[in-house]
Amino acid sequence: MEKFEFTGYRPNQPNWFKRLDKAGRVWVNIEPDPLYENDDYWYTYTIAVAYLWTPDGISIAYEGDTIVNRYGYCELEQNDL
Repeated sequence: MEKFEFTGYRPNQPNWFKRLDKAGRVWVNIEPDPLYENDDYWYTYTIAVAYLWTPDGISIAYEGDTIVNRYGYCELEQNDL
């Protein structure tokens, strides 16, 4: 079982995740949002979200979540607390 910590930085995403993205089973949305303006300069931060199509429906992964490869689809890792 392969897994990785989701980040919006595409070079850090494994090849299997990129293949699922191309196959339409994952959609990654990365958008810069303005944070505040200071002396005519906009500081921004980036929001990275991945939508995961699974047999049970759609899951949403945020930056820092662990995504597991289920060979044909991927899902969020379930942590037993």
